[in-house]
Amino acid sequence: MYYMEFKENKGFFAYCRESVDLKTGIELQKEKIKKYAEYHNIKIYKWFIENDTSAMKKRKKYNRMMELIIDDNNVEGIICSSISRFGRETTGLLLAHTKLQEHNKRLIFVDNNIDTTNITGKAMMNMMFVYAELERDTINERITAGKKRAHLYGTKSGLPMHRPPIEVDWKEYDKYYNLGLSTNAISKIIKDKRTGKKISSSALYKAVKEREK
Repeated sequence: MYYMEFKENKGFFAYCRESVDLKTGIELQKEKIKKYAEYHNIKIYKWFIENDTSAMKKRKKYNRMMELIIDDNNVEGIICSSISRFGRETTGLLLAHTKLQEHNKRLIFVDNNIDTTNITGKAMMNMMFVYAELERDTINERITAGKKRAHLYGTKSGLPMHRPPIEVDWKEYDKYYNLGLSTNAISKIIKDKRTGKKISSSALYKAVKEREK
């Protein structure tokens, strides 16, 4: 683990989010953060523990932490055990990183050995930006191509364009989401409860948005 400078008299917010096993997950995350902080001689200014969230619930502690850190000059940044515990999806993670960067705040992931203020950390985050943009563009391109084909030749199944909505097994979805999988990845695993067929990523994204309303 390489040496990093930390500002005197400043601390970090520490964030933990429940894993599949609530008690073990939180305690393991806290232990990793404490060991890292002790090794680098930094102090934890405040803990934010998210222990009652599911994939679709708002993260109240996370949102509060992001609000407080912007105007608190005593806080140098946020430390978390891993990327998957901090962000649910790449886009959200990168938006948070950009916001923190604009206010000269650091973001540290212990397991991933990332500090967004050093060269290696910045490079890794930039790579994530590239892959996130590529994934988004690819999905949009496929959706656009699919719509054009459907209008020209009809759908592959012969069903009308406005077919019945998919039926998602949300318990199954939440299980994989809490393991750190993206919605796109989950669409390749779970199936439509109504038809037993695989769910397209675009259909699952739409169902997730409807569920959040």
